[in-house]
Amino acid sequence: IVVSIVLFFNALQLVNANRSFNQTTALLSSGNTDYNQIIAPLNEALEQRPNQPEYVLQKVAILFQVYSQTKDEQFYNEAVSLIDQARAAEPFNYALIERKIQSYTIKNNLPEALKLASEQINNFPWKVALYDTAIGTANQLGNQAFEKKDSTNQELYWSQALEIYARFE
Repeated sequence: IVVSIVLFFNALQLVNANRSFNQTTALLSSGNTDYNQIIAPLNEALEQRPNQPEYVLQKVAILFQVYSQTKDEQFYNEAVSLIDQARAAEPFNYALIERKIQSYTIKNNLPEALKLASEQINNFPWKVALYDTAIGTANQLGNQAFEKKDSTNQELYWSQALEIYARFE
């Protein structure tokens, strides 16, 4: 009977979290642009299920959008913190990895974006987008080195792009 009660309350929490998430989705679909109205039910869902990837990804998308409009570091930092927390619980969730790469790219931290994309190719060899990201980022870094007349890094990044391309073939 104790197990039944525990399972009942756990199920109730899951249903409440899902209802809150669906409320956020409905607000977004209706065209509502009030950040506080949109984020409140999503925060409730995350309080009950803090590492649920779908909830985390939705909030991160909102936070990145607000950051791009306001350039307020608080939104960026909260998004990165959510991604890191969720990745600790779900290290092989590809969507979370994509958002982490995006977080590096937003801050123009291309070496870290390249490093993460390259590392994750071993875990997701079937993800063409990951190869595309790694090759494109390595090429971009090589071009930046070329413009700075830094032949060492230019060769390093362009070689890395070719190496990743060869792994793809």
